[in-house]
Amino acid sequence: MDQIYVADTNLFLECKRLEEIPWADLGLDPIVIVLTQPVISEIDKHKRLRSRTRKRALSISKRIRQMLESCVLETLVCEGAPRVTIRLATTVKPDSDFEKDLDYESNDDRLVGIVSTVAKDYHDHPVSFLTDDAVAASTALTLGIQYSLINENWKRPPEQTNEEKRIKELESELATYKAQEPCIVLKCMTQESGNMHYSQKKALPLSVVEINTLIASLQSKHPLETEFDLPKEEELKDGTRVYFEPPDLDEVAKYRSESYPNWVSECRSILENLHDKRNYTESSLGLVWRVKNEGARPAISTRITFYAKGNIRLRRDLTDSSAENGNLEVETESSRRILPSIPRPPSPPRVRRKVDRSQVKSTPSRHNLLFTPEKDFFRDPFKRNIAEVTDVSVEPILRSIPSFNVPKHDKEAFYYDEWEPNELVSRGSLTCDLYRHQDDEELFELEVVFCQDGDVQAAVICTVHAENLTSPESVTVPVSKTMEVYSLFEDAKTMIDKCGESILKGT
Repeated sequence: MDQIYVADTNLFLECKRLEEIPWADLGLDPIVIVLTQPVISEIDKHKRLRSRTRKRALSISKRIRQMLESCVLETLVCEGAPRVTIRLATTVKPDSDFEKDLDYESNDDRLVGIVSTVAKDYHDHPVSFLTDDAVAASTALTLGIQYSLINENWKRPPEQTNEEKRIKELESELATYKAQEPCIVLKCMTQESGNMHYSQKKALPLSVVEINTLIASLQSKHPLETEFDLPKEEELKDGTRVYFEPPDLDEVAKYRSESYPNWVSECRSILENLHDKRNYTESSLGLVWRVKNEGARPAISTRITFYAKGNIRLRRDLTDSSAENGNLEVETESSRRILPSIPRPPSPPRVRRKVDRSQVKSTPSRHNLLFTPEKDFFRDPFKRNIAEVTDVSVEPILRSIPSFNVPKHDKEAFYYDEWEPNELVSRGSLTCDLYRHQDDEELFELEVVFCQDGDVQAAVICTVHAENLTSPESVTVPVSKTMEVYSLFEDAKTMIDKCGESILKGT
């Protein structure tokens, strides 16, 4: 069954072309658009106006003329879902039942009255008034006549003002001009991977209480020797007497007053400074930048500049992640676990072992054979003869002066501008005399160095300028660092335990 819509003039003049309207929004199929005499009259008036509706009015009038030339009252607009046609109904008169309620001298009221007549003529079809006019729709509502408001997405964009038209013209001219210049595409490939965070851990110094606890544990394992008991005297079968004497008193005094206290002091110093060089990073922060000229012209006198915004510095070319990072000495997690050694305690003075053989019976011994050399075997048997050299002539030797091949400047290559490889800068640049278009991409690597402890929020800004580039290309990449602290007490206990193991093993 056809769904019949009596169209208002605004459907043809203020909306998109009939073929472009999304008729499926109505949810009906097929659809018949009824074109009445008041609407055709309005369209004819707009053909003579100097406005944006004139062109649309001419288009609709052309369609109507083609229908009249073909002697047809209905023509196809869209074939599909839904199927939409236009039907001429210029002879339909306003409903006489509403002559007292409507002013048929007004086009809007006449159109509402015609809708009522069409609804009566097509009483077995659903009929509706399709309009965007609020006054006409309210009149239909008052009289109980079915109506449908035009969807907002059916309408044409509003007409541009003279200023907007001028802006559009200027933008078109600028686009034409820029199409004849370099087109720099700048990206931070590291940012695309999402790895823009730097994590660092810092060791806390051992507290005084922790150090005292560790030193007490160390001294309990390796106490100061205070007793030097003498072993029992022995006498061997041959009469040899083995006896022992106490250590030298000076050595004992030195051990008790110097060696052992100095060892304890050295161990304490190691524990007090254990946090030094115990910082490490979970990942280093390097940035890889991609630059390519995709335009129609080479970029002349190109300069790529990197800016460090915040408490960071930049180092060209990525370096080892274990290098120093600002004022923090960085180590990896594995190297942090390599603990320093606690020195072995000093050896206490030893009891002196004595052997007395005075009571041992003497036994015959072998004769000592004396060897008397008859000749002096220590004389130098060699003589040096010095030959006389006469008539020595020196041939002149021509030596070529070394030539140094200075590399030529490549005008199509990028060079760092006063930026040394390991130099930390807040601003660094590269230059190229002639950056070719449609050539291979250029990759530049940077390392971000954070200059302070604690959490840091910063950014790296990259800009590309060229002599024939209208506006510079710029990309800002945020970077951040977080600092975590950890205790070394368990590591220090392991050091104390290892010191005890090395003593037991005699290493």
